[in-house]
Amino acid sequence: EEFETSTRKHKKKDKESVMEHDSSPKQLPDTASMRYVSCAACQREFFIPISFKGAHPRCKQCVSSGAKSSKQVQSFSALQPEGEIHSCLLGTDKVEVRYRIIGEPDGIPLIMTPGGQNSGVDHVGFLNTATRLAHQHRFRVLLHDRVNTGASSFYIGSVLRDRSKSRSEEDCPCGGEPELQAYFLRELMRNVGFTPAYFWGSSSGSRMSIILAAMYPSEVKGLVLSNITGGAKAAQQLSHSYHKQHALACKGGGMQAVCNQDHFRKMIALRPATAAELEATRAEDFVAAFETWTAFLEARKGQPIVGVSLETLASVKQPSFVVNDYGDRNDGMHTPAAAQALAKGLGNCKRCVVERSNQVWHKLAIQFLLECVKSDQGVITPGLQSEVGGGAQARVDDAVLGAGPEDAVAMLKVDDDAAALDSKQGSEEGKKARRRGGRVQGSGWAGNS
Repeated sequence: EEFETSTRKHKKKDKESVMEHDSSPKQLPDTASMRYVSCAACQREFFIPISFKGAHPRCKQCVSSGAKSSKQVQSFSALQPEGEIHSCLLGTDKVEVRYRIIGEPDGIPLIMTPGGQNSGVDHVGFLNTATRLAHQHRFRVLLHDRVNTGASSFYIGSVLRDRSKSRSEEDCPCGGEPELQAYFLRELMRNVGFTPAYFWGSSSGSRMSIILAAMYPSEVKGLVLSNITGGAKAAQQLSHSYHKQHALACKGGGMQAVCNQDHFRKMIALRPATAAELEATRAEDFVAAFETWTAFLEARKGQPIVGVSLETLASVKQPSFVVNDYGDRNDGMHTPAAAQALAKGLGNCKRCVVERSNQVWHKLAIQFLLECVKSDQGVITPGLQSEVGGGAQARVDDAVLGAGPEDAVAMLKVDDDAAALDSKQGSEEGKKARRRGGRVQGSGWAGNS
């Protein structure tokens, strides 16, 4: 008891901050209040509270064994964001897109895009991962703000053009917003010498990456696709939050009401010129564009993946790695069933992983990318078996890849039923229904433990 008291006093006086936390994937806390770091002694990755301010956190095992922090080994989340922020004007309409590049000029080109309508340039989680990939695996990472998000331009011009004329690959698309964003990302890639490249997306970032791979296959070498959305609930909620609510606001209060919407207020705060772009837009043009984009998502609510048809999925022949890390936090949109449907529908998916722990699936995804890089044409060897350090095992569903995309629709129907049960009969029944629907015969996948 006296020794323990002395040890506690010593730790308080120690100049080097120490954080004890069990890094076991089975006891991972709610990541909403946590951040993901590497142990300063052994480099094991684990979660610590966001409020922790120490520069050199150590995992529980290193604290117990007395292992000292190495000044040469830092938590990658403590690294300062690298790469200066730039912007360039793209297309005939000179649309401004903001971007940041992290890594050496001779690094492996990788484009990372977060989910929602979030800024890619300022996204803390993606900045941390990009910095680690650049330092540890020699990737050269491009982060950007998609058109109509962050500090990039507000733009709807292509939607208003005459669709009856013939269009080529060089024309800006006039369909859904993800197509528009994919077009300007391709223009940015050409502008900064980032083509072809590998892609790493989350949720809406995954959707845009898939569409870009289908539109411009020569620009994409491989894809890591996490937390894709699927099902009727996702189509309804996303079409409303991304587009329909803004069209309704415009109808009720004109462009001034649009400027007061939360999403556009954030854009204006990051880039004041966006306010002038919005004010210069006619209300009827804004409504027409956003209703077109609403219809683009709603029309595909019967498809397994929101905003992407089965034909588009099948046309994506680049090697792909699919993951869902929501697990039992299932929100009815980012579902394991959607991930499995995506894996079935893609033309060349190599692996589908359902894994709650970020440190596990990140290692698998990085290994997948490195295997792609090593091979002659960016195609990994079929049946690649990945090993995870520390004895952790990911729940990997390879059998799901043997079925065709038609089976995916029924899978999503089961998941929509589960979402309904969540609200009507309680979350436990919904989880059971999802587990029954998510299991593929002979796959060995049983959800998240």
